[in-house]
Amino acid sequence: MYPPIPTRVHLALGVMLASATAYGQTCTAQSGGSPSMRADGAAELTADTVVTCTGGTPTANGGQIPLFTFSLTTAANVEVTSRLLSTTVSPPTTEVLAFLDEPGPANQFLCTTTSGVCPGFGNGTGTNYYGNGAQSAGNPNNRNVFQGVLLSGNIVQFTIPFDPPGTGQRVIRFVNLRTGLTRLGIQVGQTADVNVTVAAQNQNNANFPIVNPVVKVGTALHGVEASLRNAANNSAMPNIAIDTAAAGNQVRVATFRFTERFPTAFKRRTTAFPLGVNFSPPPQSQDTLGQVYATESGFLKTSFPTVVGRGNLGQAGLASQGLRIMARIDQIPVGATIFVRSTPVIAGNPNGLVRLINANTDGSGNFSTRGAANALVEIQPSVGEALAVWEILNADTTVIEEMDIDVYASWPAGLNWTVPSRVFFSLGPLTPVLNASAIDPTPRFGAIIGGGGGGGCTFIVTGWQNAVPLEGGTIDIAVDTQPGCDWTAVTNSPLLVVESYSPANHIGSGSVRLRAPFNPSGTRVTPVTIANTTSVNVTQLGGLPGISPPVIVAPVLNQIVQAKAITLRAFSRIIKKLHANPPTENG
Repeated sequence: MYPPIPTRVHLALGVMLASATAYGQTCTAQSGGSPSMRADGAAELTADTVVTCTGGTPTANGGQIPLFTFSLTTAANVEVTSRLLSTTVSPPTTEVLAFLDEPGPANQFLCTTTSGVCPGFGNGTGTNYYGNGAQSAGNPNNRNVFQGVLLSGNIVQFTIPFDPPGTGQRVIRFVNLRTGLTRLGIQVGQTADVNVTVAAQNQNNANFPIVNPVVKVGTALHGVEASLRNAANNSAMPNIAIDTAAAGNQVRVATFRFTERFPTAFKRRTTAFPLGVNFSPPPQSQDTLGQVYATESGFLKTSFPTVVGRGNLGQAGLASQGLRIMARIDQIPVGATIFVRSTPVIAGNPNGLVRLINANTDGSGNFSTRGAANALVEIQPSVGEALAVWEILNADTTVIEEMDIDVYASWPAGLNWTVPSRVFFSLGPLTPVLNASAIDPTPRFGAIIGGGGGGGCTFIVTGWQNAVPLEGGTIDIAVDTQPGCDWTAVTNSPLLVVESYSPANHIGSGSVRLRAPFNPSGTRVTPVTIANTTSVNVTQLGGLPGISPPVIVAPVLNQIVQAKAITLRAFSRIIKKLHANPPTENG
């Protein structure tokens, strides 16, 4: 069943500290901030998590500092989605980094071993022993930057030499933790606290108490409101419709409006300022710990090297692009052409920069300008559909901003434009990938805003990213819309059917439950259309042929044979037949 709308999301940060109680130290966890996080984001940066420890006895001069294992574990429906820097090793390495004792940019010394484990040597004081040179008992040169590995979808782990601070303090700061929030199903107007719980254990699994173990590292809420407005830009409208037999030549037909719901929803890639709207500047380092940069990138030190088996650490924290805004127009009749403004203006911000770009169908891809600056650019339809993508190059992250984009159309005389064109808005890139990835863009988004359904209704659809298991079952898709808006779900497939609606009359915000039978074939994807405006793809995991987990197949086989409903030989013949002729969505 689809989970209820949460009011608090817990991310568990398990910290296992070797022999901690023997040192008599006290550790306190706190957050490095509480940013607003876009609820439809699949790779949103959390605030840093900071652990501060005092007390204990520092390692003696020349002694080996004990290695500690730090593990960051997120909630089941809030996966770790930080970029993977290397997948050639197991477990894969991530962009999540841990720093000891808040080093300044000139004193950040990365552990560069292939294993990711570096030794540490004590000096009796627990201070002033970090460096980048060769290490020995007499010349510690201890490293103070360590890379995490992804143990599973929800666990990032570090191995760090941890020396009790004595009369001083030891600070561990974790940066670049990204999480996927789209599975939460947060509706417009609702928020969810995103928390980190810090726990500590020694190597004997004995718990070590943490003061203030639960810290808030962000608030999830919807970040951008999108609406379709008329050509005069004085009222909303449901779709684009042309009701004239006369020809039109670049006639303004609509306005796209995008409004932030909080000041940091529009963010550029890094702090590097663009030299005009036709250039995305090379990334620049953002390596002052504790500073809030309010960009899509997190901590970034471009001088960090590429390490064999660990990846390019100079790209840890780097976003693929600034926020992208997407508008998809469909049902464009043959002969009609759509034009959009290439460089829309952010209201009240003379330094705001937004650029129409070339992009893949999901809104991803390298920065590449589309058309001339400050021009109406033709968006060539393909099979009646056109896509426009803009990237935020600069925005003011201290105030809520809004931008309007003028839309024009040309058409020949006598064109039959009787079916209105619909418009669908989303943040981009738009992707169903909700787990950590080495190749998928960051940031990325997994929710769709439908802006052209009719009657001025808009629809936000979430929950479709949850896969149906191969043994069959249900999936609940949440639909957020205005009061009084009627909607239905259509699958056009006997392999995924509507079971029920909540509310039963499917008017206003609610959910739809879909049911799928056992899937003995490969993984299948079924399109689902919500309110005739928003199309999403529901995935069901596959059995035979392809992956056939024994945990599913064996119990089913055992039950059938025990029930004497079919012989083992007959069951084997059925499986062979399924391999040769797997079922399709048409039966």
